[in-house]
Amino acid sequence: MGTIGRSMIKSLNDIFMKPSKLKKLTTDQVTKFAKHEGWHIGTLGRGSKKGQGLIVRKLNSAGNPTDKMIQWHPGGGHHGTQPYWKLSSGETGTVRIGPQFD
Repeated sequence: MGTIGRSMIKSLNDIFMKPSKLKKLTTDQVTKFAKHEGWHIGTLGRGSKKGQGLIVRKLNSAGNPTDKMIQWHPGGGHHGTQPYWKLSSGETGTVRIGPQFD
């Protein structure tokens, strides 16, 4: 699929090796990779921002979600007013990336 600019993202899996790369990506770029790589794309399912934001989950060969997930949250609630990324996997645990977490 190619890379995105200086961030050198070749796949969404690259983000799990260095989560800070999310700072340079837009939701459109993440969605484009997710579609190309067969990840499930959705929106937030709970809370005051239900139906907003972005959630992409890696699927296994049977089409079931794995433990890898990337979320973009529009902000608000207990994590502050600024939008932020949330990355989760068995390898990384949960990592939040945004100005309120720097």
